[in-house]
Amino acid sequence: MRYAFSKTDRERSLKIYIAASLEHNGVSKASSKLGVMSDKIVLIYKELEEINDYISAEDFRILFISKQLPNISIGTFYKYLQWLADIGMVHRQKHHHKPDLFRAIGTIIT
Repeated sequence: MRYAFSKTDRERSLKIYIAASLEHNGVSKASSKLGVMSDKIVLIYKELEEINDYISAEDFRILFISKQLPNISIGTFYKYLQWLADIGMVHRQKHHHKPDLFRAIGTIIT
């Protein structure tokens, strides 16, 4: 199944970029630092050469990529994760002690 992303979606202030193929590692590293990195979150990612208007869910690696995320709160971060989960881009962790955490990739860069 494919999902449409408009130009405005791609240019929103959080600079959410789509990268290839969802990975399941890095969850604990990312979640353990989110609490102290609430105003600047950057994940390592493999950026696509060109982001098309339509990208298959299978090709997602995700995302939340930004060189700067000024004043972003954890609540806002989770809302975007929730939105992506709702449209099938990311999946909730199963059998995890914090079920509201989502799979993420990479590590947070300080």
